[in-house]
Amino acid sequence: RKRQLKKMIKDETSNFDKPKLQERHAKRAGAIAVIYVGGATDAEMKERRERVIDAVAAAQAALKDGIVPGGETIYLKARESLDGYTVGQKIWKAALEQPFLKLMSNANIHAEQYLEKLHASKLSYAGVDVTDGQVKDMMKAKIIDPTKVSLEAITNACSVAVQIMTTGTVITPRIEEKK
Repeated sequence: RKRQLKKMIKDETSNFDKPKLQERHAKRAGAIAVIYVGGATDAEMKERRERVIDAVAAAQAALKDGIVPGGETIYLKARESLDGYTVGQKIWKAALEQPFLKLMSNANIHAEQYLEKLHASKLSYAGVDVTDGQVKDMMKAKIIDPTKVSLEAITNACSVAVQIMTTGTVITPRIEEKK
């Protein structure tokens, strides 16, 4: 039946019928899933839909390029490869620590004590599980990120840094300190 549907798709000229045949072929090939998303309000439904779309995209990226330990620990691992003697390496070391610090801050966890624990840990992929505050092997705890996401984050950060260096200026909103 799949071969028959493939031939029908190839021969089909109608823009209406072709997608229907492709959908039927995908169902037969086992390459389709239906995810129903609902909510009490339109805003809630849209927010949930966006979360599902993000989750599907992350799963597809992980299938394509693989996974790395989550919890922003991959950036801490990358820091270890820098010896920190040059100004550029010192800047990179500080920058690569920021995603972990922000994650800990968002979870209301003091990151400084955990940085020392992670550095001293003998676990291969040591990280902090923010749900319980425990240091765990992120891969064994199934706390993972798609490799593509981590690489894109570093690529985008480099792009922004180059733009700042080449233009020689940055415009940011003024942040007023609370007294």
